[in-house]
Amino acid sequence: MLNKISNHVSQDTNTSILIIHNNRIISNPQRQSNLFVNFFALRIQHEPIPLDYNGVYNSNLNHPIQIQETIKAIQNTKNSTPGADNIPAAWFKRLNNQQVHTLTASFQEIFITTNIPQQWKHSLIIPIPKPSKDKTIISSYRPIALTSVGAKIFERIPTKRISTFLLTQKKIPHFVHGFLPLRDNQLAIYKIQSNILESHQRKDFFIGINLDIKSAYDSVYIDGLIQKCLHIGITGYIVKFIHQFLQDRVLQWSATHLKICDVIQTTALRTAIGLPIWTPNIILLKLAAQETLSGKIKRLATQFFLKHIAYGAHSPLYRNDGTQSVKLTNKDSSALDQLLSDFNIGIDHIIKFPNTCDCLNIKCKIHLQSLMFQNKSLPKTTIESLFEDTIRINFSNFFLIATDTSKSQQITSIAGTSITNSFAYRLQHINSIFSAEALVLCQALDELPNGEDNLLLLTDNLSVLQANLSIKSHKVILRLAAKIATREKFHENIDLLWTPGHAGMKWNEKADTLARRVSESDLNIQWVTAEDIITQLKVHSGNQTDATYRESKYYATLGYIPSIQTTAPWLKNRREDIIIARIISRMIITSALLHRFGLNDNPLCSMCKCDNSIEHILLYCRKYSLIRQSLCRHLNINLAVLSTFKSFISIICSSQPLLKFFDIF
Repeated sequence: MLNKISNHVSQDTNTSILIIHNNRIISNPQRQSNLFVNFFALRIQHEPIPLDYNGVYNSNLNHPIQIQETIKAIQNTKNSTPGADNIPAAWFKRLNNQQVHTLTASFQEIFITTNIPQQWKHSLIIPIPKPSKDKTIISSYRPIALTSVGAKIFERIPTKRISTFLLTQKKIPHFVHGFLPLRDNQLAIYKIQSNILESHQRKDFFIGINLDIKSAYDSVYIDGLIQKCLHIGITGYIVKFIHQFLQDRVLQWSATHLKICDVIQTTALRTAIGLPIWTPNIILLKLAAQETLSGKIKRLATQFFLKHIAYGAHSPLYRNDGTQSVKLTNKDSSALDQLLSDFNIGIDHIIKFPNTCDCLNIKCKIHLQSLMFQNKSLPKTTIESLFEDTIRINFSNFFLIATDTSKSQQITSIAGTSITNSFAYRLQHINSIFSAEALVLCQALDELPNGEDNLLLLTDNLSVLQANLSIKSHKVILRLAAKIATREKFHENIDLLWTPGHAGMKWNEKADTLARRVSESDLNIQWVTAEDIITQLKVHSGNQTDATYRESKYYATLGYIPSIQTTAPWLKNRREDIIIARIISRMIITSALLHRFGLNDNPLCSMCKCDNSIEHILLYCRKYSLIRQSLCRHLNINLAVLSTFKSFISIICSSQPLLKFFDIF
């Protein structure tokens, strides 16, 4: 389905095209980008011509730029895609009079000094395949250049002056029709047709010659063009600006494949949720509880490299000597560094994959639920008594070490204690409780033993001990296994014992108290697992979708929007899913909504004579007053206190019974 949608949305764009260059197949997007840029930037070399811009002064072309010219240029600028500076035309159209005055003064300074902003010479190039051409050949593409909107606005001013000058001075031959007022291709076709008919009547020949310049993009002879301008009287500041503007331009390949992914995603989501095509993407992603597909692709790429950083020498990205065989580009490397910096961690703090041979050969005994005191259903006093008996009978010659962790809103901490010593540290807050419980066991093995023959480590985290039985566990569990394998060289026995948490056992309570007392001033251990970073990345991506919606203009109108995954289990069928999604997003089809998009001439309610929107139908329309009263009575809500659509929807979506009853036929 996605392939069909992709072909429908962008038939001329293929994100997996292979380019053949010098008998080699180029598949890498970066290398393809460089090839396109070099190909389109290739110019025919011309001899430079000595130029004198100061001919006979032409006041009509070189007078100061007036504010009326700037306003007219802004008004005539289309809302097209912005260039490298990413400033849209809508931004210029919202400027007030004072701001337009300032912009005009800036234009005048650029016009006189020819100190042209570098972004005006920066073009984003999008290659479009030529029809019926081999797409593996780089010459089978024609470029579309996205340039700065500010530059386009400025260009309109000298263009208008030059057009007026050429037309009033009759400098343009009558057979030229391109880019001139009242002259277009239809007029040219009419003249050709008239000449053909006249030749036919005179029984004479009519000869037509079609010329097409090969590889015409950006191949103009700049000095020759300027010389011709000077020859016909275009002199002064204006011709000097044109000359400077055309020189030293920068081309940049536009990587549109990620944007195409977003188009495919939103098209598929609209189909899945049943929303119309004009539903804003922000609302669509919020309803679907989805991040943008391009953002997800980047996140998955980041997760891939984080995993292989954790694998270290075991990763195919590293050579045997520990050096990287594959390196990130400077841009991606900077992005990864910034991400880790935002999480307040360094790349060296990620826990690495240990030697698996050591992990496989540990002799450690793990006691999970085979002992009597490990039954959590027993009273606390019974558990405590049975624990003391178990230690006295089964582990009398073992050195006991108790461990525990604590995680609050601000601090993640670990603590360990024995009969002779204890410790308590802060951990990176990004670590999960699972990782913290494994790390505290590692730290206890490092700090608390004093050469005893037998060690017994107590922990109340059952999942950590269960995970230690599998080689496929998290990196932190494998680190714990490797730590145990190392300590077994110095001790006869190392046993891990699960103890029920908060059951009154003094060893557990002491470790728990130490962990809870840790503050910001205590020593911080920097270790963090790749799995926890990846989990945090996923959470951050989900929060970003919510934040984008809350910062948008739609939040003020719609308020809180539940995701379709939340409401779907409460509803009976897909039909109700679609209805609720459309009502929540205010995208249910009404005459007012159709009029908004030019699909209906009359947006008014036939009875109330106001916009017939979903808000009007649900809250105010007299036509449905009896149905509305019955609905509110069954929902047990007072419509008089619900003055807005936002408050009405927030109540409807607040509980399963209300949403189940709320059904429109």
